[in-house]
Amino acid sequence: MTRNHKLPAPPSEYLAMIRLERGQPETVQIGQSYAAGRVFLPTEADGYAFPWGQVVERQSGMLLVFDFYLAELQQAFERNGLKTVEMQDRAFALLEELSDHTVRDNAADWFMLASQPDGWKIIPATLGKGGAFTILAHVGQEKELRQWLIAEFILEILPQLQERLYGELPG
Repeated sequence: MTRNHKLPAPPSEYLAMIRLERGQPETVQIGQSYAAGRVFLPTEADGYAFPWGQVVERQSGMLLVFDFYLAELQQAFERNGLKTVEMQDRAFALLEELSDHTVRDNAADWFMLASQPDGWKIIPATLGKGGAFTILAHVGQEKELRQWLIAEFILEILPQLQERLYGELPG
């Protein structure tokens, strides 16, 4: 189901990574699950479309916000009778093992930590958004963050995360 992170990325993924590195988002379709669990309402946002899902980008004051939607993985969880929140919780627990940029503290701490001009933080998904997790960074770290997102996160950490999450699904 997932590709080995050592294999070359498909062309569509290369294009999305180039756009992400350059800060050139396009309109992408994302879905949001609501209380019924199976209702999936698409919405549009500025971001980047990948074969595995979308990265939605926005700016809030001095913070850059990247919401990661792992659409294929979320659908696999739902096909196995699991809820989006279970995928979110498990994804973040694995990210804590795979990256030293995670922080699980309360929202006030996330914004304080991410607003420091010396790095970025991976935080749990925003409730009700349907994303898997969020990455926050100070705008002063934009260039470094974009390089890290591609070179380390998308090409190395994310494939490991997906492989482990798919491996945990029954059947």
